[in-house]
Amino acid sequence: MSDRDVRFLDQNASVATQERWPLTLRGLLRQGPLPAPEDSMERALHLMRTYGVEALPVTLDGHLMGMVRRETLLRYAKEKGLDDEVKWASVGDFIEPAAETVAPETSLDMLRERWHSRLDQGLPALPVVDKEGYCLGYVHPLDLFFPEPVWRPQLPPIGGMATLFGVYLTDGRIQAGASNLALVATGAFMGLLIFGSLWLSSWGLERLALLVPSIPRWVFNMNAALQEAHPWWSACAVCVRSVVILPYLLLMRFSVLAGYHAAEHQTVHAIERQEPLVVAVVRRMPRVHPRCGTNLVAAMGIFAFVAELASCFPWLQDAAIVLAGLVTLFTWRRVGAFLQAWFTTRPASVHQLEKGIQAGQELIERYLQSYPKRPHILRKIWCMGLLQALIGMGIVALLISYIPSLSAFLR
Repeated sequence: MSDRDVRFLDQNASVATQERWPLTLRGLLRQGPLPAPEDSMERALHLMRTYGVEALPVTLDGHLMGMVRRETLLRYAKEKGLDDEVKWASVGDFIEPAAETVAPETSLDMLRERWHSRLDQGLPALPVVDKEGYCLGYVHPLDLFFPEPVWRPQLPPIGGMATLFGVYLTDGRIQAGASNLALVATGAFMGLLIFGSLWLSSWGLERLALLVPSIPRWVFNMNAALQEAHPWWSACAVCVRSVVILPYLLLMRFSVLAGYHAAEHQTVHAIERQEPLVVAVVRRMPRVHPRCGTNLVAAMGIFAFVAELASCFPWLQDAAIVLAGLVTLFTWRRVGAFLQAWFTTRPASVHQLEKGIQAGQELIERYLQSYPKRPHILRKIWCMGLLQALIGMGIVALLISYIPSLSAFLR
């Protein structure tokens, strides 16, 4: 075996050791689809076959209603026959009380002790239920004694933001990676980019107005009101003023945020695909992500642009909102993906990918070490990071408002 092969094996061994996470209740928690009272008996049996359990929790709007057992369903099928009407019977007719539930803070040692003498019995799913009766998932008793190593756990949908100092990731309750202060600083930086793009656009439009004196000057004035008497010139003004986004996109493309933004998306893709968090794999992940905030900004921009453009013409004013909604519906995802690919992200450096991987590993570790719990709505809003970024933008806007020569751009 060559020295190169030895180094390769050592590297893989170190990665495997790094990604073998400690076993916790969170790591054993199964969160697949659970039957609802209105589901058919056929679907409940399919889920039991898929998960390899004798019984499953039945939930209504996430709250535990009871258990449905395979033995009960098969006994009913044997008595009634195997025609379609039997297969379509409602799960709600077979719900039984849950004989045992697991609190989210229960330790694995306590569960093992409770189930040690019952391994030779039927193995139902043990619902993990909080104090409000919400079913967070379930634990298979067999996993307590013969668990599979937790290599790459499946997390709930992950959100995040690129910051000036690294990648921020969250599952809606846990924060990892860049700090809240970094989010505020990034919001301030984005505020400066917005102000810079406004200044560049205003300066460029003033110069453009001098080059084409045949066009009314108010068309190039970003603060001038649209004139109903001149619908076509008003439409030109709407199109001209929309170029304000171009300097911002170019500034974003060549800023450090674009690289960290790509690293954030690629790390999230790797976690969602349960891929190993190593640079060689993460760098192959797509830079475009369907849940990126760029898509939402694109949707709002398209809607506002089309609605204002249509309102310039009297014969379209009544249908402006409907028209804007239809155009947005069919274009926002493609426009958002285009903006991500060409402006709001760029190929991440190794250092930026490492920052993303560090945030991803931190998120997974904190997730597995935490108790299963539903995040409070206020906690989810804070963890989004948007509020911190808005605070940073507000600070920049406040400072600029005290400079008379600059405050006009904020109006």
